[in-house]
Amino acid sequence: MRIEIFKDIFLVAAGRFHYTNLLNCNVYLINGDKGLTLIDSGAGLDKSVIESIKDCGFDPKNIKLIINTHSHWDHARGNKDIKDISNCKIAIHKLGVDILERGSWSYNLKFEPVKVDIELKDGDKINIGKYDIQVIHTPGHTNDSICLLMEYNGRKILFSGDTILAWGLLGMTNFKTDFKIYKDSLERIKNLKIDVLLPGHGIFIYSDAYEHVEFLLEKVSNPWQDFIPFPHPLLARLRSKLGIK
Repeated sequence: MRIEIFKDIFLVAAGRFHYTNLLNCNVYLINGDKGLTLIDSGAGLDKSVIESIKDCGFDPKNIKLIINTHSHWDHARGNKDIKDISNCKIAIHKLGVDILERGSWSYNLKFEPVKVDIELKDGDKINIGKYDIQVIHTPGHTNDSICLLMEYNGRKILFSGDTILAWGLLGMTNFKTDFKIYKDSLERIKNLKIDVLLPGHGIFIYSDAYEHVEFLLEKVSNPWQDFIPFPHPLLARLRSKLGIK
């Protein structure tokens, strides 16, 4: 199967769509003129991401870089298999380096350590040939979470990992989640006025993606708001803006 989101941007895994292993996050491939770049690598529980890359018409040996949006196993455990094939560079925010190199993964998964080549920080620019990617540190889901902003034909595309999903949903939270920090991260993303949202799980948004950011920001700013409603509150909000009853 070949899923081309835009020219040069492909979806090569999505567990929630039953596309490769069910436990994989969304994995994106960008075909720049300096080789191939992956955004995340999946859970690494089988070779399904590697086979999917081949099915899309690409040679996994040509992967030059994996940029990890954070160090959770369903996003980053696949790094080792892909690096073994391609000798690609591994990039992650500096706060996630220790987990990738020394572990350990949760759920008693066998640890697959991998050397990190590039320690990212907020504001870094990554050139992958015809495209530049800006690193935005967005702690909240994890302390090492980043979003990746790419300009594409005049549109702002955000690879958001688990910081924000479509319809104003968020990734896993628990009693350790610092919602003040999460809110600050969402404020930064809101100010970008993104057009396209390519999240770490679930569907992607082709236009007016900033509406979904604003909706989640409203939820985390209101102590009485439920994080879970889907999708009617956002649809109602959009209808109101358009004057549709």
